[in-house]
Amino acid sequence: MATVTLRFYGRFVFAEPYDKGSPTGKLNVLALNMQYGGGSFGPHHVLMCVPRRAVHTRLTTVPPTRKALAFGTELQNCEHFVWDLKGCALQVGTDSRFMFKDRGQLPDLGALAAGTVKRIVDPGSLVPGGDSSQVSAVIQIRVGKGNAVAMFKTEYRFVPEGTKEGKDKFLVQADLVEVTIELPPQETALSMTLTTPRTTPARDMVLQRTIAIQVPDRAPELTVVGFTNVCGALPHYVRFDEEFVQNYEVLVGPPHVSLRLIPETSPTGGEAGDCDIPTYLAYDIADNSVIVGKR
Repeated sequence: MATVTLRFYGRFVFAEPYDKGSPTGKLNVLALNMQYGGGSFGPHHVLMCVPRRAVHTRLTTVPPTRKALAFGTELQNCEHFVWDLKGCALQVGTDSRFMFKDRGQLPDLGALAAGTVKRIVDPGSLVPGGDSSQVSAVIQIRVGKGNAVAMFKTEYRFVPEGTKEGKDKFLVQADLVEVTIELPPQETALSMTLTTPRTTPARDMVLQRTIAIQVPDRAPELTVVGFTNVCGALPHYVRFDEEFVQNYEVLVGPPHVSLRLIPETSPTGGEAGDCDIPTYLAYDIADNSVIVGKR
């Protein structure tokens, strides 16, 4: 059976909507705008990268933003098409059959922000807004199985942003999320709907186009669609991940600095990555209230 893998790395919040305690079969992947609210963090770019052979060019109606070469022995295998998703919404699948298979090492943003206040997901963070929103892009997944992966095996613990003092044990946290999608036997491609703002003549109008992913017969291992939301800095050790506070911006009334928790990186545990701690967030669609500890 043909399989397509979506791979996410960088500043993403994996927001899973529930309806009366039951999952809806959807997942909203929020690409954080790291400069929202006047923050001093460097710009992050949300990009989608697909191997050339995996792009169904007859069904795809939107050209890539750019093209790039990766390591490989054949040009057809190492050329990649790259789409800049800033300000866009991307829908993957038309059903409601997504489920998390394993997210055990993925930090729960609802638990980190719990405190004594009922937390609400800001409705504005569930739609892309580019520079003016908490998120620069939204990828809604309606099919497949998700798994959280610790690629770098880096160990963290969460400490108050104000004091930066903690006594908890350092633990390995997930830095990558993969969604595996098995195509039905009768389907030859996975169609994704890209919604982009229409700049003229009316700014409130949108364009919907298609990006189609196929599974090459000769190189099925190439069918990996990569999503990144990272900055341009080289990987290096940072003891306290100050950028992590932008995760809380997707909530109405983010926690005060004295209550916000940020990751402290162990100086000896694992390998230093970059912008590599995603979070999970469950919420109820009735009132957008955060659900803590949902499994």
